[in-house]
Amino acid sequence: AMEKKAVQPLVVDLTLEDVREAKRRIAGKVHETPVAHSKTFDEMATKAMRERWGEENVKETVKVFFKCENLQRGGAFKIRGALNKILSLTDEERQRGVVAFSSGNHAQAVAIAAKDSGSKAFIAMPQDAPKTKLAATRGYGANVFLYDRLKDDREAFTRKLGEDNGGLVLVPPYDDPFIMAGQGTCLLELFDQVQSDPELSAILKGTEHSERSEEPCCSREISSSRPEEPCCSREVSSSERPEEPRCSREISSSRSDEPCGSREVSSSERPEEPYFSGE
Repeated sequence: AMEKKAVQPLVVDLTLEDVREAKRRIAGKVHETPVAHSKTFDEMATKAMRERWGEENVKETVKVFFKCENLQRGGAFKIRGALNKILSLTDEERQRGVVAFSSGNHAQAVAIAAKDSGSKAFIAMPQDAPKTKLAATRGYGANVFLYDRLKDDREAFTRKLGEDNGGLVLVPPYDDPFIMAGQGTCLLELFDQVQSDPELSAILKGTEHSERSEEPCCSREISSSRPEEPCCSREVSSSERPEEPRCSREISSSRSDEPCGSREVSSSERPEEPYFSGE
C-alpha cells in the first residue's frame, strides 16, 4: 500500500442557511424519503438506555425515528450532496463535465446528478469495487475508469483523469461545503416530518470508517429550538478518511465470508432491482 501523505486540515464553516439554500436548489430532483417508526425498537432502545444510565435518568419511553435514505435515488443520501454541488456550478463548468472518485454510492450519485444536469461524468473506481455498483454507475451514463487501490493514489489518479479530459470539475465525496450542505437537507426533511414531536433531542448517524473521529460531525446532541449556529465548523482532515479502512469498507456479498463488524452492505445484497434508483 502507498504511504499516506500528511494533509493540512480543512476548516469548513457550514450554516443552516447554506443547507436551506441547498434544499431549494435540489427541490423536485430528489425523493422526500419516508420516516419509519417502530414501537418494538422504542422499547428495546429504552431498555438499553435504562440499563446504561439508570431508570431514574430515563423515565419516559424513548422514541426513535428512522430516515429511510436507502429509498433515495441511487439507494443512498449521497445524491443530495452531488446534485447540490453540480447544480451550483456555472454553465461552462457543467459543459466541461465532472470527475469523482468512489467505490460505489458517491459514484452512482455523481452519475445521476450529472445526467440530470446535462453534464458528463468521469468516475474513478477501485478495481475491486462491487460489480453491481460498477454496473449501476455505468448504467447511469458515467464513464468509469478503474484504479488499483493498493498501488494508486486515488486522488492523484482522479486529478489526472480530470486534466486529461478537458479540465473536469472535481465533485468530492466530502470536505466540500456544497456537498455537506446537500447532505444536510436530509435533516431538514426529518425535522419537518417529525414536527409533531418537538422534543427531538439527538441525531445519530453511523460512521463509515472506524478510524474517523469519535465525535462525528453533525451527530451531536441538538435542542428542539434548532439553533442557527454552524452545523459543521470543526476542522476536518482528509487523514480521517483512509484509503482502505480496516473493517468498514464497501464489500459485496461474494466476500461475506470475511469477518467485518461494520461494513456497508452493497446493492447486490438488496432486492433484485437493477440500479435501486426509485425512478
